[in-house]
Amino acid sequence: MLSQAPAGRFALAGLSMGGYVALEIMRQAPERVSALALLDTSARPDTPEATQNRKKLMQRAETDFPGVIDALLPKLFTRQLRVDLLVSAPN
Repeated sequence: MLSQAPAGRFALAGLSMGGYVALEIMRQAPERVSALALLDTSARPDTPEATQNRKKLMQRAETDFPGVIDALLPKLFTRQLRVDLLVSAPN
């Protein structure tokens, strides 16, 4: 990730699992990060149950990526927002 980041200092945001990546970038190269935003993430490792669920989603992604998105949407957005997005989506 660091080799693909902008040269010099950059602002960094990590969402969910991306927060783990952002924390690792901060560990390896804090001098390169001018600002950090961690959104819907944790500095703690996953529980065994969360790890098992994550592995199931990773396995499912190999054959049914749209199903992974469908499984995650309820965790990321309220029901009303999901309905609003569907209604406003172009055909």
